[in-house]
Amino acid sequence: SREPRNGDGKVSYDFERDGILFRLIGRADLCEENRITLSKISHATTEGQRKSELTQCRAEGFIIGKMLADIHGYSEIELTLNITRSADGYVNETNEVVTCRSLDEFFNKCTDAIMIYAEPEIHRVSERLPSMKAAKFPYESVREGQLDFIKHSYKTLAGGGTLFACAPTGTGKTVSVIYPAIKALGNGKCDKVFYLTPKATTANAAKECIELFTERGVKARAIILTSKEKSCPHRLVCREDPSACEMAKCNRIADATIAAYNTEKSVITINDIREIATRYTVCPHELELSYSELCDIVICDVNYLFDPSVYIRRFFTEGGNYAFLIDEAHNLPERGREMYSAEMSLSSIDTLLSSEVIGAVSPLREFLPSLKDELHDILLPYVKNEMRKNERGEDIGGTHLSYVPSEVYSIMARLSTALDSEERAAIMSRDNERKERIKVIKDLSYQVKKVCSALDFFDTGYRMFIFIKNNEITFKLYCIDTGKRMQQCINKGKGTIFFSATLSPLEYYRTMLSDNRRADIIEAASPFDPSQLSVSIMDKISTRYSERARTLPSICRVIAATLSAKRGHYLVFAPSFEYAEALYREFSTKYPRVQAMLQTKDMTAAEKSDFLARFSENENEYLVGFSVMGGIYSEGIDLTGNTLIGAIIIGIGIPTLSYERE
Repeated sequence: SREPRNGDGKVSYDFERDGILFRLIGRADLCEENRITLSKISHATTEGQRKSELTQCRAEGFIIGKMLADIHGYSEIELTLNITRSADGYVNETNEVVTCRSLDEFFNKCTDAIMIYAEPEIHRVSERLPSMKAAKFPYESVREGQLDFIKHSYKTLAGGGTLFACAPTGTGKTVSVIYPAIKALGNGKCDKVFYLTPKATTANAAKECIELFTERGVKARAIILTSKEKSCPHRLVCREDPSACEMAKCNRIADATIAAYNTEKSVITINDIREIATRYTVCPHELELSYSELCDIVICDVNYLFDPSVYIRRFFTEGGNYAFLIDEAHNLPERGREMYSAEMSLSSIDTLLSSEVIGAVSPLREFLPSLKDELHDILLPYVKNEMRKNERGEDIGGTHLSYVPSEVYSIMARLSTALDSEERAAIMSRDNERKERIKVIKDLSYQVKKVCSALDFFDTGYRMFIFIKNNEITFKLYCIDTGKRMQQCINKGKGTIFFSATLSPLEYYRTMLSDNRRADIIEAASPFDPSQLSVSIMDKISTRYSERARTLPSICRVIAATLSAKRGHYLVFAPSFEYAEALYREFSTKYPRVQAMLQTKDMTAAEKSDFLARFSENENEYLVGFSVMGGIYSEGIDLTGNTLIGAIIIGIGIPTLSYERE
């Protein structure tokens, strides 16, 4: 068909090239004969971003123009672009007349670029999806409680909705969600699966599970996404100066993406990405994102869906027919509070003004001091009566409100506008201090924009905290109930499964992670015989902070007594790194014949892996690992069989008291 399909401003038609049928879909806000008008809202803050937005908008106009010219036989197209700046409402209008020859040349270049990706798509439909449809459970038998979990998971992913699943360690949670997800893909119930996790250890578990299915004939493609900071070999110099990094242009990103696809690996990791990115001189992070579009399953951090600062825009700006599998979901409420909260110290304004790179005639020097004083005078009365002296003799105080004083909204809007204006001026300047000035402005601008975002969402699920210390005021917009904002994110997909071994009480997590009080809940039974578990409590030794040094020898004797019951590998969990190190040193001195290891605060990825790998060696020898509660080894690790036979938990894993936590 070469007839346009119109509806809600959309136009489309089909065309063929090299035996492959394409459907072209676009959107025009106004099409009147051979005249096209496109309107966009610009959120750009730099000149480079504005040029990029204009280029993309113009390209869309060319493509829609090509469609209309072909359908109606026009010899030329009149194109109007309206770009409205979100910051101040300014409308930049451009007009041009484009000939059919120019439209054809541009369209052919676009088609050449798309043709590169045609083969993977054909392979997906003809081979990958049928193999997923035929997938079988990869083990001989299903564990107790697992079958119910699998059935509920498939129902959620195929039909849509949200499932909260609490399944004890050993149930086989990873395969219980990946297997139904693969079947949902194969049966056309979803287009892409996102396996979201807060920890690298659980990402590796998902990788191993997908590779297991691959061994059994499933041809799924997956990638483990990493952050730009971890993937970049040049320490993100492009953020300061794009020309300083030879990989920043990404001219060969399509070739690199196909090279990654042609490795035929079921799961591409950062090591594969770095090697290919170096070979093709492209940005590793951009290559990751580009390859993820070809994948069936994307394994990534929960931030990439839920964090408004770093979510993957190519997938989650509009959303799609996606399945979300969210592992270790009990960590998400705290993560969500960090993502959706924002704070700002008034002293950060002084930090910007004290910078020598802010010129003497800068409007900020006149504007910011009075704005800071205005904000200080509004907030001080709320906290003034709560002030007291701490142990160091400092004047401190704190209070919280269920609302934001109305004046704060207008002040932050004015501050944001002023910083945007100053940043634009800095970008246009050409003096030697330009880069440093942009950086200083951006540091404060980032805080202000996060505060403005929180102000937009402030409701009964938020509280405003105001703190004072030696007359310096800090305010914080603290998200207590994350459910509404989490729901907005999972609405970007079709079906979502939140799962964990410790998702209890389920009703609490259903409230904190969604806005759907009727979302399904399932609690799987443990597959293990309760008689295999021995729990002992020693409540005669104090672990209070003030008494830890005195009781170290006693606790080490308890650890030794626990080990003496059965030779093997144990993990000791302490409330802090400092306490874990003190126990490690005391224990190693008293029992030098027992192998001991210590988890440190700044371990590299290799050191973390080596720590875990030690547990797979010499299972009949004594080995004690000293770790921290809530750390990377406290959950999400698979030490099966006799690789780990006991855990010793010292003290209580309750965070330090604070105004917010109280």
